[in-house]
This record gives sequence, structure tokens and C-alpha cells, in this order.
Amino acid sequence: MAEGVKYLHGKNLVHRDIKPDNILLSSADLTTATVKLADFGLFKVLHSPDVTHPPIVDSTLYSVPEVLLLLGHYGCKVDVWSYGVVAFELLTGTKPRHGGVEGETERRSTARRRVSAGV
Repeated sequence: MAEGVKYLHGKNLVHRDIKPDNILLSSADLTTATVKLADFGLFKVLHSPDVTHPPIVDSTLYSVPEVLLLLGHYGCKVDVWSYGVVAFELLTGTKPRHGGVEGETERRSTARRRVSAGV
């Protein structure tokens, strides 16, 4: 999977939604399976690796805290964070907790969804 993310970033593409649901295996046989990254619905073409884009959040647990807290823009680094969260989950069998940020990010994400829905 790391090679896939490296390939995307080398083409100035950012996936923006790396999570277990978007990681597929080509076979049930883990010794021969190929890992595939799926669901490019939120991907973005970067005109430069240094150019940043406003936050878009789909999967709270796998998003960088800066995006969840609406603290600014981002680039390819969001995929690196998400990849690390997925790796943590695969290695430990548990979802990580982001300390004190977790409750605040969920609160802000919920508030933002309500505003977007006109509630």
C-alpha cells in the first residue's frame, strides 16, 4: 500500500480518504494477494506538492487533527497520517485514540455536518 500512496503523491495526487474500507485485496490468499487502494471520490490533483487545499473530511478517525479542527489547509501529508492510523490499527488490532483532540474533533465535525445540512 505504501508503494501505491508513493505513486499517487509522485503524480501530485492526494487520495484524502485512506481507511480500511478503501483497502482491497485481490485474493483471499494473503500469500499471493495484491493490495489495492480504492474509492477515489475525494482525491485531488495538486498542481504542486506544496499547494494546499481547504479541508474535506469523510472519515473522522483517519483524518489529520488539523483538518478535523478546521485549522488550515493541507496537501499530501493527510494521506501519510491516514496510512499511519491504518498501520496502527493493523498492528495492534485496535483503533487509536487521539487524546484530548478526539472529543473536540467529533464535536466540531458534528456541528459542521449540521450547518452543511441547514439544521
